[in-house]
Amino acid sequence: MHRGSWNGVQRRAVQTLVIILAAAVLGACGGSGPSATMGPGAASGTPAEASPVILSLPPTATPTLAATPTATPPTTSLRDVDWRAVLTGDPALEFGAAPSGFPAELGDLYLPDGPGGVYGFPALDEILYGDLDGDGQEDAVIPFHSGGTAGAIGVLVYRATPDGPRLAAAQPSYKMDIRLDGGELVLRTAAYAGWEPNCCPSAWVETRYRLEGDALVPTAEQVGPVQGSELLTVEHFYGLLDAGDYEAAYAFLSPNFQAANPYDAWVSGYANTERVIAYVAQSEPGRVTVNLEVHERDPAGDTRVRYFSGTWYLIFDSERRQWLLDRAEIREVA
Repeated sequence: MHRGSWNGVQRRAVQTLVIILAAAVLGACGGSGPSATMGPGAASGTPAEASPVILSLPPTATPTLAATPTATPPTTSLRDVDWRAVLTGDPALEFGAAPSGFPAELGDLYLPDGPGGVYGFPALDEILYGDLDGDGQEDAVIPFHSGGTAGAIGVLVYRATPDGPRLAAAQPSYKMDIRLDGGELVLRTAAYAGWEPNCCPSAWVETRYRLEGDALVPTAEQVGPVQGSELLTVEHFYGLLDAGDYEAAYAFLSPNFQAANPYDAWVSGYANTERVIAYVAQSEPGRVTVNLEVHERDPAGDTRVRYFSGTWYLIFDSERRQWLLDRAEIREVA
């Protein structure tokens, strides 16, 4: 047999084999047309929308998919770490010797000047845990105390990382109440109008924070009066009158009262006043009872004493963060 004849026979055999294999594949697939795309349970002639077609590739043809970058979860919960070791090992914090005279229960860790101005004694038994940035991992809020009347004066916020706790944010404040609510850090702090003694602020400010990146971002703020500060407000008002500081006293009157009593007309009523001694008592929220002893000069130059009694009604000014005297029901008594 010639080589050329052998090659022609070989070609015809291969072609026949290809045709046979193609027919076998088509028969296994059920032919062509719409029915070839039907999934399990689909009505005849209707493509199955919810059933994807899954192709099985030979093992040698399976592609390698690149891994999707994801944050590696921390291996240890923040609730289980040694916070004393974390704080003293943090290069952002430089602890020093605690000032003398503070109670021993505050501990021996003292931060004289930390990030964001936070300082004081870390309250390791008051740490709060919650997800403040929505990443599914708990963050830790560590309060710092002044050791004195200022109470809690700041917080440090740590987040969990695969390498351990990392300082994320700091927030200083004054006389704080600290809580977590709905994934937010809520700080309620004392607010002063400027004339009050340190013990007794007129108002509180409550600010809600979310952790965004490495910052505590405020989301809402609310201002309200401190219970009982009405009494101190009225007491201070009469102290200003007694000192003859009528301009400062007039500022404690509400806009409505001032509109009805312009300054010049109001202050002329005290032209002959030498002393104003007030005895005040809180009766209920927004109301303060007063008993007044007023020393006045009469036309002859002599001093006479007059007595008054009644009630002041006050309103709270959230912008000025203090109470204002709004309306008086005060009468002279024998």
